[in-house]
Amino acid sequence: MASETLPLGDWEADRQSIKTTGIPDRGDISGLPTLVQFQVYVARRIRKWESTCNVETDQPAAFVLVTPDEYQAFKKAQQKEEPLLHTGLRRLAGRIHFVTVSVTRSIFEEITGDDSALFARLEAVGVGRHPTLIYVPQPPGSLLFFYPQGTSSDDGLTEVPVGVPEVSLESIEQAIGAVYENELITPDNAGPLKIWSSPTKRRPSKEAERGVQQLIHAGLAVKFAPYSIRKEQSGKVGRTDLEIVDDRTDQAGRVTHHALLELKVLRTRRETGARVGDSDTRQHITEGVDQANVYGTDKNSKLKLLCCFDMRDNDIGDSKTFSHVKTKAAGLEVYLRRWFLYHSSKAYRAAQS
Repeated sequence: MASETLPLGDWEADRQSIKTTGIPDRGDISGLPTLVQFQVYVARRIRKWESTCNVETDQPAAFVLVTPDEYQAFKKAQQKEEPLLHTGLRRLAGRIHFVTVSVTRSIFEEITGDDSALFARLEAVGVGRHPTLIYVPQPPGSLLFFYPQGTSSDDGLTEVPVGVPEVSLESIEQAIGAVYENELITPDNAGPLKIWSSPTKRRPSKEAERGVQQLIHAGLAVKFAPYSIRKEQSGKVGRTDLEIVDDRTDQAGRVTHHALLELKVLRTRRETGARVGDSDTRQHITEGVDQANVYGTDKNSKLKLLCCFDMRDNDIGDSKTFSHVKTKAAGLEVYLRRWFLYHSSKAYRAAQS
């Protein structure tokens, strides 16, 4: 019987170290916005620390995002530096960590007292308006809170998962739903990504799919921080949109493909104003079901989803949108989900009333 062990040639002597080396936590989110990377990298650092050390739980900690110039200024002020923060072997609790987005090293100062003392010190140091993560260690349920405007304000305050979250249909829907509510539901929410080329003319952007993908990628990365969110992975059957893959939390070399997400944007008209027929939309959805099934099966994903972001003139509902593929999708075990994007805040308010 042929051996199933992959020959390593000149690296054969390093086989054991290769087997036990963890997957690096860079690459899968390197193209995402800075604040997203900051949240994910800190969450991963904490998880690695809690899995390798005897965690001290009596003190909170703060991670303050600073610019490279600010980092050097803190360093020149003779603050202490931890150059290997990413190894998981450096103490985190009871400190204020000044970090850049990579969170591979920190300038830190020791703190004592409760969270009130921590917040007061952040103000005194002059970083009360810097994006900050507050870590409250209490394994197995440690807490991590993100203050995007700094600890001087509770605006946008959110909790970032620290442990290994369950990947379920419900948790994926929650993550996408949060992105939808905060970024997609109306053009006012879209931020720098232009999903609409002309909302008043109800024309989606030519790059709407790419913009939606970027936003969903960011939302999943924060929700499922310990996992890799893989984008546009090429394979023999085509290129995937997004995957949720666990390649870090289990034994070295073991990979679990939790979910495959195929994303589709539904349009009434194109960016040029040219109409998109109903038959074309139905075909677009059918292709999405087929892609989700083939890609998900090829990856051996536990969940296969077709996620439609509906930018058409009228919200006709899930039942009518998916009526022609409902039976097929059920047979292929592809879950159908849809979010309707309004072309204006006024249209959204009218729909709610």
